[in-house]
Amino acid sequence: MISKNETIKSPRLVAPIQTA
Repeated sequence: MISKNETIKSPRLVAPIQTA
């Protein structure tokens, strides 16, 4: 799972991960 800190650091990587 992605942490909130990770989401803020790389929101671009989180967008595709959440969609998948």
